[in-house]
Amino acid sequence: MLHNQTFEKRYIRKDGSVIWACLTVSLVRNDSGVPLHFITTVEDITTKKLAEEKYSKAFHASPSPSPSPGRTTEQFSRSMRPLRSPSVTPARKWLAYHD
Repeated sequence: MLHNQTFEKRYIRKDGSVIWACLTVSLVRNDSGVPLHFITTVEDITTKKLAEEKYSKAFHASPSPSPSPGRTTEQFSRSMRPLRSPSVTPARKWLAYHD
């Protein structure tokens, strides 16, 4: 039997730089359930974490849609309705085009 647990950990090096790692620790047991040994893997995910942080900053910095000056909130809501309509999805548009 094999049970595992995964953690994301941040390590700070002596020079102050940060390294992110994904640790997976597995406990191997025999058929009777007696622990035999651990298996541990460590994966460097620093690049992934930096990309996530960059995306998050860009996403939160982008302005959300808002009514143009001179338009009422109702006019704005009506103009956005086609974008939110569940009946017209990209998949349905594709299917309609390819029928």
